[in-house]
Amino acid sequence: NSNNNVYIDSQGGTQLTNVQIYNNVIIEGVNSGFTVAANAGGGHSFKNNIIWQTDGQIANIPSGKVDCDNNLWSRIPDADARGANDPTYALPQLSKTSGWDNLTGGEINGSDFTLQSTSPAINAGANLGSPYNQGLNSASTWVNNVSTLNQNDYGNWEIGAFVFADVAIPSSDPDPTCQTEGYQCCNSCQSGPHLEYNGNCPGQVCCEVCTPGAIIPPTCSDSGTCCAAGWICDGGSGENLPGCNNVCCIGGTCVPAPAIPSTCQSEGYKCCASCQSGPHSEYDTDCTSGQICCETCPPPPKTEMDNFISALDFPKLVQNFLSLALSIIGSLALLMIIFGGVMYVGSTGDEQRALTAKRIVTYAIGGLVLILLSYSIAMVLSGIMT
Repeated sequence: NSNNNVYIDSQGGTQLTNVQIYNNVIIEGVNSGFTVAANAGGGHSFKNNIIWQTDGQIANIPSGKVDCDNNLWSRIPDADARGANDPTYALPQLSKTSGWDNLTGGEINGSDFTLQSTSPAINAGANLGSPYNQGLNSASTWVNNVSTLNQNDYGNWEIGAFVFADVAIPSSDPDPTCQTEGYQCCNSCQSGPHLEYNGNCPGQVCCEVCTPGAIIPPTCSDSGTCCAAGWICDGGSGENLPGCNNVCCIGGTCVPAPAIPSTCQSEGYKCCASCQSGPHSEYDTDCTSGQICCETCPPPPKTEMDNFISALDFPKLVQNFLSLALSIIGSLALLMIIFGGVMYVGSTGDEQRALTAKRIVTYAIGGLVLILLSYSIAMVLSGIMT
């Protein structure tokens, strides 16, 4: 609008909603610095702006349409334009030190919008988050040299378009990179390009947020040196990064890993009261008091049970057992033969009784023969075992 520097209106039945106006320097509108038409949509946000207006209305905003806060006005605006966090209404103290009261639009040069060190706009802005954290560098011009600075690197945010970059907040990393600053190497940025760290991203750009599908994971060669196997990183951070099978040394030097001292146990030996073989006195200090380092320890002494078992003569025990069994079974077989003979003599014509007696005698004699044969085989085997 020709009469207002910033003007939100409804044209052709279309209403603008949710317009965000952040970190601008607005100088001398003809009628008003910031105007919102009565028939315009709502939900707008107007923050971190410098509004310099010497004549006319400094703001004309219908109630409830705009969220205004952290703005620096050159004089007190209407209640609907004020914010709880607005600094004291004062001259913004831009870099041009004289003549502001008589400025017209044709006299303004973009390079004059930087802040003086005493400006109330410094550190008075709201932190609006990414991607709004990029402010203009004071070395920029509108024509061919536009560069930005990260508001977060210089304390609280400024009001206005420029960052007052007098002293940067020291980084915890003495040699920051795209990765150590929490950014990513990408093919393209969705938000927050950080050109100062592009050297850490060969062939890519350093971004706060990558365009989906544009993330390229860093490799060891991007920011460090791959230490060979058996080497460690000294004076820096060792990380596991693609392109390095061992440790990637960032900010330090690869040095040989210190040798692990040998011990009695690490060499495969044992601590014993005495050695059966191979004493290794150089490792005796690894053993408890009263022990020495040995290749093998003597077997433990035998117990009384071990001596009892070793004293037993198992072949003799088997022979004795078989002799006893043979005596018992032979006696039983003899008794059965006598019983069968008596039964046969007393059968006196009873054929069934006589047949039973014959069977008893036959079975007794067969069992006796079988026992004698088993005993003979056992004796032969026992002789072989002994």
